Amino acid sequence: MLEEQDIVDGFFDAALEPELWAEKLGLLSDHIGGAAVNLVLIEKAGGSPLDTHFERVDGHAYARYINDYIAIDPRIPRILNSPVNTLLMEHDVLTEEEIRSGAVYNELLAVSGMRNQAIALLSAGAVYAGFGVAPGDDSRAFEPEQLQRLSRLLPQLRHAVRFYMANAELQMHRSALGDLWSQAAKGVVILDAQKKALFVNRAAEAMLDQGLLTQRRAQISFRERSSELAWQQALFRLSDGSPRRSAEFLAVNPATLEQFGVRLTTAEPVVTSFPVLKSPALVMLITPLSLTLVIGEQEVARFGQLFGITPAECAAVGAVAAGKSLDEHARDNGIAVDTARKQLKAAMGKCGVASQKALVARLERFCFLAGI
Repeated sequence: MLEEQDIVDGFFDAALEPELWAEKLGLLSDHIGGAAVNLVLIEKAGGSPLDTHFERVDGHAYARYINDYIAIDPRIPRILNSPVNTLLMEHDVLTEEEIRSGAVYNELLAVSGMRNQAIALLSAGAVYAGFGVAPGDDSRAFEPEQLQRLSRLLPQLRHAVRFYMANAELQMHRSALGDLWSQAAKGVVILDAQKKALFVNRAAEAMLDQGLLTQRRAQISFRERSSELAWQQALFRLSDGSPRRSAEFLAVNPATLEQFGVRLTTAEPVVTSFPVLKSPALVMLITPLSLTLVIGEQEVARFGQLFGITPAECAAVGAVAAGKSLDEHARDNGIAVDTARKQLKAAMGKCGVASQKALVARLERFCFLAGI
């Protein structure tokens, strides 16, 4: 039998590589003498699942549950109202009448090996994460010793699921960031502390295909010699212990002689409470010199969408970024200076900055921060 620490390690492996959940949930079930096991993430009771892992359950039964029963499952709202990380037994979530004649129990659980489950709420935030495991012989409840084993493992499973959810959100933001900049023909590469690529957007993939960049074992390099030297020097400058947070250099595509501006920015991981995640260390933005990086209305509007800034507040932000005073902005837009000042202050609060200079810096770097 596996040691409990090995099972816990498996949870965190699955948090980063979701395809491992089937195996790791199965090992947990084996460890406590269980059979069918499931992990379900949904936004609200009765809502469509965001993600599901039903293991050792007949595929037809799983499909029936998702399509026909999850919306009427009386257990879900009761689990949602239970304390997080508390083991619930069948009698805690189903009444005697529901066990005797309820559709969920008699038409699904009783015929699919999922009676007498031990159930727990793992997350009570914006996303409901529920876990359940049935005994090997589902006609009999778990023994106290089996439940003790599960109770010891449950807190670590909960943490791993939280990491899993955070990592999924991180990947979604990275993809959105890549799509955003690909539309402007700008390449984005996000790298970890070992300088391995965690994310490459479509524009950067095109630069790989066209010969500006090369990638070997996830390591990114520049094909042209002087560009590669500048890349290595920039990496050194950002890792020499100095407080600098960015570096820039020019790169050349040896096949086309096209020039590119390359900007490296050290990442500021938002998910600081999840140290097991492969946190980004650097963001590289590659801009063809044929394009001019200008902060215009479109860039300010995107910035506003990312930080929840209203159009009126965005107008104040854009004015400051363009070097206008608030007096000028108020006069040009027919509003009171005090109103303009309040709008700017509201935008600064949403961005988490305390000065106009910091606001402009955040605006210039919003594309990087949005994807971290």
